[in-house]
Amino acid sequence: MSGVRQPVHLFDAYAMANLRLCSATADGARSLSDATMSRNCLPHLAETIKLLEPTLCIVQGVQVHKVLTELMGRRRQVAPHLEQARVAGVGTLVAAFTNPSAWGKLRWGGLNGVPYLYEIVAPTLRVAYQRMVDAPAPAGNATAHPQRRPATIDRQRSR
Repeated sequence: MSGVRQPVHLFDAYAMANLRLCSATADGARSLSDATMSRNCLPHLAETIKLLEPTLCIVQGVQVHKVLTELMGRRRQVAPHLEQARVAGVGTLVAAFTNPSAWGKLRWGGLNGVPYLYEIVAPTLRVAYQRMVDAPAPAGNATAHPQRRPATIDRQRSR
C-alpha cells in the first residue's frame, strides 16, 4: 500500500459489543444485573475481542471498565481516560468513560449541556485518533484484515 489513506465504510470500522449478553430489568427500570452476570459473560466478550481485533475499545461505564480489567494486561496510561493495553491478548487502545446516560456532570448522552462529552470524551478520542494515525498497528494483532472497499448504496436509475 502506498500510504495514501483510503475511504472506509463505517460498518467496516465499527462494532459494538455489550459485556452482558442478556438484560435484567424490571419494567424497563434500572438494570438489575450483578457481578455474577458480568463474570459469566466475560469469556464471551473476550472471544468477541479476539475475533474483531479492535484498535480502539471505547468502554462506556465505570463498572464495565472494572470488569474488563480482568482481561487486560500490559496496561500503560497514555492520556487521561486512555491507555494502551492488551485486552484478551489483542493490542489496543482503551478509552474508559462513564455511561452516556449517567446522572449529573458525568452524563454525555446528549448534544447540549453535556460538558463531559466536550471536555473528556472528545479530547480523549482525538488523542486516540492521533496515536492510531501516527503509529503502526498495535503489535500482536496477528491477523490484519485487508481493507475492504466501502459499500455503495444501490440507487434506482431514472428511466
